[in-house]
Amino acid sequence: MMGDSLSLLGLSAVFGFGFAGNMTCLILCVRETVPAGRFGGALGMVMLVAWAGMGAGAYAGGLLFDAFASYALSFALAGAAGGLNLATLLALARLRHRHAHAIPA
Repeated sequence: MMGDSLSLLGLSAVFGFGFAGNMTCLILCVRETVPAGRFGGALGMVMLVAWAGMGAGAYAGGLLFDAFASYALSFALAGAAGGLNLATLLALARLRHRHAHAIPA
């Protein structure tokens, strides 16, 4: 029983450090992207979407587990959502790069 508790504690610590790093990264990304006068609103919107996504993902994972008695579909959908997220970020970065290097007329 003690080994299970220590494993859970260790896993919780690793997850906590990763989560804290993720939230800090979001703050830094917003700070670098938007003007100072719009930082508060932009950060609020980013955090709203991030927390809503985490909540909806956990809820959907539970529903899928209840329906299929397996987390396989849940993990597959989470991976697909992550891939879609990365594709969106890549498209936005390319658009920003193209806009930054546009020759003014």
